[in-house]
Order: sequence, then structure tokens, then C-alpha cells
Amino acid sequence: MSITTAGAAAHYEKAYQLGIKEGGAPKVLKDILSADGISYPAEYPLGLLQIPLEQIAGTYEEARKHSFSEGFYPVIEPGSEFASKWTELCRAHMEEGIHTPVRAYEYMNLYYILEGNKRVSVLKYFGADSIPAEVTRIMPPIGQSEEVKVNYEYIDFFHLTGINYIYFRHQGLFPRLLRLTGKKPYESWNDDDRTDFGSVYTRFREETEKMIGPLSYLDASAAFLTFLSFNDYRSLADLSMSDFRGLVQKAAPELERAVSTDPVSVRLDPEEAKPGLLQSTLQTTLQSSIFHSLLPGTDDCLRIGFVFHKRPEDSGWSRAHDNARRSVQRIFGERVATFPRYDVDTGDITDAISDLSDEGCGLIFTTSSIFLKGSIQAALDHPSLKILNCSLNKPQKAVRTYYARMYEVKFLMGAIAAALSDDHRLGFVADFPIYGTIAGINAFALGAQMIDPKVRIYLTWSCIRDHDPDAFLRENGLSVVCAKDYDVGVSDRRYGLYKIREDGIWTVAVPVWHWSAFYEKITDSVLKGTWKADEPKDKAQGISYWWGMSAGMVSLIYSRKLPVGTLRLIRALRDAVCTGTLLPFNGPLLSQNGVIRKSVSESLTPEEIIGMDWLANNIMGAIPDASQLDEEAKTLADFQSVRSRENIL
Repeated sequence: MSITTAGAAAHYEKAYQLGIKEGGAPKVLKDILSADGISYPAEYPLGLLQIPLEQIAGTYEEARKHSFSEGFYPVIEPGSEFASKWTELCRAHMEEGIHTPVRAYEYMNLYYILEGNKRVSVLKYFGADSIPAEVTRIMPPIGQSEEVKVNYEYIDFFHLTGINYIYFRHQGLFPRLLRLTGKKPYESWNDDDRTDFGSVYTRFREETEKMIGPLSYLDASAAFLTFLSFNDYRSLADLSMSDFRGLVQKAAPELERAVSTDPVSVRLDPEEAKPGLLQSTLQTTLQSSIFHSLLPGTDDCLRIGFVFHKRPEDSGWSRAHDNARRSVQRIFGERVATFPRYDVDTGDITDAISDLSDEGCGLIFTTSSIFLKGSIQAALDHPSLKILNCSLNKPQKAVRTYYARMYEVKFLMGAIAAALSDDHRLGFVADFPIYGTIAGINAFALGAQMIDPKVRIYLTWSCIRDHDPDAFLRENGLSVVCAKDYDVGVSDRRYGLYKIREDGIWTVAVPVWHWSAFYEKITDSVLKGTWKADEPKDKAQGISYWWGMSAGMVSLIYSRKLPVGTLRLIRALRDAVCTGTLLPFNGPLLSQNGVIRKSVSESLTPEEIIGMDWLANNIMGAIPDASQLDEEAKTLADFQSVRSRENIL
């Protein structure tokens, strides 16, 4: 295709007008490195790459930036020498394409042009996707910030795959992406692997942007990871366009949630709904056609499904939830019918939900966080179902989540434990490194520290492969211990907060999860027709119920044999936490790695408490990585681990 000089000049005029309208200037890499304290950058040559134009953030030198707007449109007036050179490049591109590589630096997955800025400008104007470049990577100094840790995860991913157009905001997601593609952690990709991945990603991004609008490469990466979480990657490349489009459309609620910048709607306490016409109608005419349309089922009651991973006799967790189910049945009588499903494996959860739906259940509770992925898949397949999963921090649009603020109770237990210890040393046996657990550990440590500033918490985990927590406690001479919340029938009573004495185990305090308080409230909201009224205004928001002691969701049973002063203290602390006059995570907070909060008047937000991935500075121990976990813990950690921070609130 030939083009006249006048035609190319007309393109420059349009590009110039776009640049003047956009304004700004490209970022300068030298300035960024200086701000990051890098005087002598460590450089690593990557060779010739196709670099995405949307990831080109700026120039290497200060002088170059004054010729372009922020998006690399020209801002030098037409008729200048710069304009003439840009026009000639434009002609060359339209006649035969630009093939000469530019020279660029990569830093933190963004590219900065050393030589070839006008070539970048021309291709950006014409909407090209990428440009060939000789790339040199600048390695960031190893540090503790999440941004740097994510970048080193990306570098490992890039060396295995050669893929540079995927990037995440949080840790743990590159390893997760590799798992979802069926690749081993250290398996290098060949050309076919890269081609297949690029094809699936490109098709996904095109279909998603048709549906929800243009995406940044960061948002596209987050949405793609969410999409792969619910679909078999190995089958996607062979799907027809219509079938592929159908999968994207079905996943639409979760993709919108993945790219939403709005926080999840966290409900910290039950909300009393205002009576309305629909509510009063439902209360008085349960036999009406309105009732039947709102509450799927074959008879005149709300059918509710409960899905359990284990049987009540084998699990204290399942027993507590099943007792709550029985309470719902007893309280609502003939207005509801509950259908429990026990011993359901993660691979069978979608079938279990489908079976419950076939039996007329319109409301389904899946009582373990290992069911989250399957619950979302089932919700996408059955959009009319009301599905809630018992997990924390992973609320999705299609599935509401619920959990209890157990950290409030652990704060009280820490205070009791410190009052009982004679040597400033306490043991803590944690179960799984998932959301909620870390807050409980830290709250325990802070509660103990409030009573004894010298106290140290010796942390161990029951989920670490080939590890004996009891041996750890013996070796460290720990006699006051906080362990699992539930008694599963063991004879030595090593649960809750206990003290090892010469005459045996003294169970000092036990946390209690009152799941019935939640199940009864949600059931009542569906019966009264107020379920939809609870929906957030933002359609992309998910809902997470996170109730605490003030809502009656959790409480603490403690021994009456405690000293009188300790009993008075714990009652005062309990009342203060319930009324909000005492916040466990208020004031100066120190982690093992530094200051979290400095001010005495600051308190962590619910989002910060849920997503915490640090340990208090008086804790001796660490959060285990996925490689250390046993199989059950790995299953939980896949969707709930604090080391895999996808869609953090």
C-alpha cells in the first residue's frame, strides 16, 4: 500500500491533536530508579522480544519525554523536523510495516524506550498490539514489599514460559496460574505451549471486552485467572467460538467481580429489614403463587440444602453446623424442610448442589471453604439458586460468603492465657493458614500482650506434613496452650485454651460458634422476601457476612475455677469488645517485619483484618508455605491461603 507524504502528514495532524488533548508525558525510568534508591541497577539482557504496547510506560531519558503525551502521541507542532521524521515512519509503516526493533528497558513488568520512541508512537497511533524490542531487564532490589515479591514471582514465571503480557497485583497468583494450566512448578514451556496459551488468552480477552468493556492488562490478567478457575484450561483451545463465548458469558458475574475496584460489601452485623408490602404479603399468604415463584420447591415450604465435607460424628465443625441446621428446622417448623448431604468431596460438590436443586432446594449452604470453587461453578450453572459458602474473604457475585469474627474470642483467650502463665510463654497450635486464622493468632497474641508485655507466643501448625505439634509443645516446655476450637472426642481434652497440670489437662476456655444465629437470620430473610433488599447497589460487588460476638455468632465458655480477678477482667473485656469500645487491632501494631500502625488512635479496617498476612512481633513462628502443607490443607489453601491473595478485599 502506497501513501503520499500529504496523507502521512494528515495522520500526524490527527495524532498531534490526540496528544494535545491527552496531555501529560511518558514516565522517565531514570527518575523512577532514583526514587526507588537504585543508583547502580542490576541489568539482565533478555534479547529480542515482542513487547505489548500497552505495557510501555515511558522513556529512559528525560529529554525524550517532552515530545510525547502520556500515551506516546506526538505533541511537537506539525512542520517541525520531529513531525517530518514521524511522518516518514508513518509512511514506512503503512507501506511495509515497522520491523526494526526498538531498544527498551523492562522494570517491574513495564517497558521504557531507550531508542525508537517515534516508532512506538506511530504504532500506538495505529492501534498495534506489540512491537519487537531488544530488552534489558533491570532487577529490583530484593525487599519485603508485596510489589517486589510479585515481580520476582513474575520473573520466575517468565523464565519458564516466555510470556510477558500477564501480570498480577498480589502474591501467589503466578504459581496458581501454572497449576491451572496443568504445568508443574518448574516445567519449561515450548513454542506450542506458548502458542496455545496466547490463543486462549486472546480469545478470552476479546470476548470479555465485548461483554464488559476495555480492560487494562492487569484487570484482564485477574479476570483470566478467575475464568481458568472454573474451566478446564486443556479443553479451551479446542472449543468453537460460540462454545467459548458461552463459557465467558456464563462466568460474567465473577469476571465483573474480578475487575471491580469497589470493595466487597462486608456485613459486620445483622440488619433488620424494614417491613414492606411484599414482606407482609409473604408472611400472611405462604400458599400464594407469589410465594411459589420466590421460593423454588414442589410443596408449600422453603427447601434448604446443607452440604457437609464430613459426617457430624467425625468432625466437630460438621457437628456444629448440623446442630444449627436442626435448630432451623425446629424453629421454622413446617415452613421449611432441610436436606443435609454428608461426606461430600470437593470433586462432588457441583453434583451435590445440582441434586439438591432437583429436589426443589432454592437456598443452599455449603459449610466448608473447600467448597467455594464448586459452589461458584454451581451458582453459574444455576443462577436462580441462592448459594452461600462458609468462608472468609472470597465473596463472589454469584455466591455470598459467611464466617464469624472468631478473632474477638481469641483476643479474650489470649488475655486469660497470659494471666495463667508463670513464665511469659504460651503455645498456639493453628490449623490452616487461611483467612481468619491469621487474625485469630494475632488477636490472641495482642490479648496476651495486654496482660503481660513480656509474653511470647510459640506458634506451630497441625497441618504441616510430617510434623507433630504435641512434640513441639513438649520440646518447648509449653503448658498453657491454645489449640483447635472443637472437641472431636479425644480423651485428653486438648482443645480450646487448656493448661497442662500434674493431674492432667485443665480445659480453661472454649470458643463456641453459634451457626444457628446466622442460618436462622438468612432463612428468615428469604421467607420474608428481604433477600434481594440485601443486594449491594454495585452489581459487581459480592456480599460477605462477618458477624461477631455482638451478633451472637460467637461466644466464649470459660472455667468458673479461674481466679476472681481474671473472671472480672474477662467479663469487662468481653463487654468492651461487644460494644466496640475496645478494638483488638487498635493502636500501635508491630509485626515481625516492622510497623503496621503507628498511631494510638488508628484501628485496622475489616478488610485489613481479613487480609492480614503478617504475624505480631511477640509471635515465635511463621506462616507455612503451600509446599509444607498436608493434602487437606493444600485443598483449603488453593482458594483461601493468605499466600495466594486473589481478589483480596
